[in-house]
Amino acid sequence: MKIQQMLDSESAPLGARASWPARTGGRWHPQGSRLSGATSACHSAPQPRSGFRAGQEARAPSGARLKMAVSGFGPAQDRDGQSPDALRALFRAPVWRPALPGRPFPSELHSLELSPTPLGGAMSDVLTESHLDNLRLLARGKVRDVYEVDAQHLLFVASDRISAFDVVMRTGVPGKGRILTQISLHWFDLLKPLGANHLVTADLGAMPESVRRHRAVLDGRSMLVRKLKILPVEAIVRGYLAGSGWKEYQTSQTVGGMALPAGLKESSKLPQPLYTPSTKAEQGAHDENIHPDQAVRILGAGPARAVAERAVALYQKANDYAAGRGIIIADTKFEFGTDAGGQVVLADEVLTPDSSRFWPAKGYAPGRSQPSYDKQYLRDWLESVQLFDRYTGSHIPEGLHSLAFSLVFRSRERTLTDEEVNQRVEQIFQALETRHGAVARR
Repeated sequence: MKIQQMLDSESAPLGARASWPARTGGRWHPQGSRLSGATSACHSAPQPRSGFRAGQEARAPSGARLKMAVSGFGPAQDRDGQSPDALRALFRAPVWRPALPGRPFPSELHSLELSPTPLGGAMSDVLTESHLDNLRLLARGKVRDVYEVDAQHLLFVASDRISAFDVVMRTGVPGKGRILTQISLHWFDLLKPLGANHLVTADLGAMPESVRRHRAVLDGRSMLVRKLKILPVEAIVRGYLAGSGWKEYQTSQTVGGMALPAGLKESSKLPQPLYTPSTKAEQGAHDENIHPDQAVRILGAGPARAVAERAVALYQKANDYAAGRGIIIADTKFEFGTDAGGQVVLADEVLTPDSSRFWPAKGYAPGRSQPSYDKQYLRDWLESVQLFDRYTGSHIPEGLHSLAFSLVFRSRERTLTDEEVNQRVEQIFQALETRHGAVARR
């Protein structure tokens, strides 16, 4: 399958539409048959463009995967004024920024999106970024914005952002930040007997005036917390064999470098909860699983032991609680910090669908992927995205660049049909065209 793609200049109209009819004669085959006879076309409103040839080959190796390489021209900066990023081009939708004529731009409205609803209308309460002009922004993570309130306290604001494969999607999930906050508050309260946490209050009325003035944005999605020295290791506890743990077990019969019994299946319950720490990578980079012994070298023997023991105890209590309500917590991630006295304190979020795998107990059966009450659905088909080439040579018009990226589609449960994969490809290329002026053509 051959594709030529061009990414348009900054002057391209945002509203240009594209079509991507890809016609194939068969199914993606799990044994690796090559896709043949596919054609593609993409059209948009006439405008000045320059293009080049780029090749694309589609294959479906084991697991019904599709790999594509698409190249094209694009602006040296995207519409947010940032450096070019192929993942943004693929997944990030434009943010609607409502401006009020003749009035200052209200910080509370920054980065609110218009999101389609099942009724065909739109709702404008999706918060993808907060902008609290009187507070110092310390960090903007995958989901949370962190502000400094005073010398002892921080404000955590849970946005409606969602991420997968360490990529933050621009289109948010309505109400997600408020739901995550309420879930964390529930667990912080339930798990208090097992040790200190960083929560001070989630009651806006009890927060400083500098925070209360943003009630319209913060209500239900913010927490005032203690400042801590965050430990550079994430505490992952696994009760079941899933995700990266299952992938590692298939190749080495280990998880986190620790040997497990032979004969376990995907989603099998482990003999006992397993503590498998990982490094804390910068945003956009990948965390790396490490052996507990390496965590000792990073943290020191005392803190490392306290983190491991506390994380396992928290998981066991939470899983017992959830089991009584028909939910399995397959695994989860905790973060810890130390206070001024060196005490290990539970921090960040706790046992949310962003940091945990929740399965319905009814119908649980090892040997397959389980239905999830978390964002695994977002990961299941689009398994990976990789930018593998960027070119700005002499044949590329000034101010433009060529990008090449690969996609891997996979279903854990069955062989994907060409219609299903083509539908996803069409959605991706329509997004590329409408959001970044891209054009794909034969």
